[in-house]
Amino acid sequence: MNKPLEPPAVWVSDVLINLADYHNGAAFSDRHWAKDGLPIIRIENINNEDSEPDRYQGPVLNKNYIDTGDLIFSWSATLKVVIWDRGPAVLNQHLYKVVPKEIIQRDLLFQILNFNMGRLASQSQGSTMKHVTRKELSKFKVVYPVGVHYQQKIARILKTIDRAIEKTEALIEKYQQVKAGLMYDLFTRGIGPDGQLRPPREQAPELYHETPIGWFPKEWDCNSFKWGLSAAPKNGYSPKEVDAWQGVCALGLGCLTKYGFRPWQIKNAPVSLLGHSALLQDGDFLISRANTPGLVGLCGLYRDVGYPAIYPDLMMRLRLNDRLNASFLEKYLLSPFVRQRVSAIAVGTSESMVKINSKNLKELMLIFPSIDEQARIVKGLEPVEKQISSLESQLSKLIKQKSGLMHDLLTGIVQVNSD
Repeated sequence: MNKPLEPPAVWVSDVLINLADYHNGAAFSDRHWAKDGLPIIRIENINNEDSEPDRYQGPVLNKNYIDTGDLIFSWSATLKVVIWDRGPAVLNQHLYKVVPKEIIQRDLLFQILNFNMGRLASQSQGSTMKHVTRKELSKFKVVYPVGVHYQQKIARILKTIDRAIEKTEALIEKYQQVKAGLMYDLFTRGIGPDGQLRPPREQAPELYHETPIGWFPKEWDCNSFKWGLSAAPKNGYSPKEVDAWQGVCALGLGCLTKYGFRPWQIKNAPVSLLGHSALLQDGDFLISRANTPGLVGLCGLYRDVGYPAIYPDLMMRLRLNDRLNASFLEKYLLSPFVRQRVSAIAVGTSESMVKINSKNLKELMLIFPSIDEQARIVKGLEPVEKQISSLESQLSKLIKQKSGLMHDLLTGIVQVNSD
């Protein structure tokens, strides 16, 4: 006997403020800090799970106190919603503790807030730093299905794909750690003509010599960056963005990532730039000369994006001579232990923006294995990089699938009627 079909869910519209209570955290002063107190959760602790929070010992109000399972909304600067999973803590004033009302399930409200975060950001107060007030929450309308049964079904479907995304991200992170360890070996021991890593210095000290930046194989030169350049670094040009597409684009700083060049931040540029000296060619080597201390000096090999592109003033283009393999240089400069030295040559008093000048960059000391060995080192990284690339492709597909499902399921376009 067939199970009778459920009637379609009834969808209603309401403002966010009516779906939950939004409790601000508190401004905790350092006089209450303690070594063994409750963690004080700030925006940076929401964005980076590895960041170490300050700790608080003092009176705690229920609206400031959170525990595993609570819904947290970062309403200032970085707009983000999470279900807290790290035990007892207290919130600072830039976070909401969101307590759903009886009319809506926590997991569905989490998905609704996530789905609408882009619209919330575009309508939030502040031109440079976004923040969402209760007044805006009292005006912002969303739709949701009536009834616990339907709400749980939708949340369960979206949670399933969330888990797939989380597992894929965890795998990517795992392989990135494997890659970091492999990079350390390759950039300190290299690969000999036999295709094998040289034994460590502890086992074969006669194979190594000391340089100003550490111990490296005897065959390797150690010299300043300018020894591998055929011309002085050249700054780009930042045009005023145009509204309509004219056939030319300008890269943003976000195109240089900790994994190299990615076409993630591209703007429309005027057609008059077609003859400009900052026009890029496939394979050009780019490095950021200004950014935050943690991001300055990121580099990458530009790959043709399908139409003419120029690089901005906050990047430099490098022309390499035959002593440097561009792929080798990219991977070497992005390795964690070299990133520290690159960041150290940046100058500036601002905590938000520091700069690397051409002179300091040219004097940066590098290793120079033979060109043949540089190519072998690049090849040695290929297997793990292919694995990471495959996982990133899977992640991109999952994120697109999640976006489509959210649109269909959280607007009522697709009705969920069965398990």
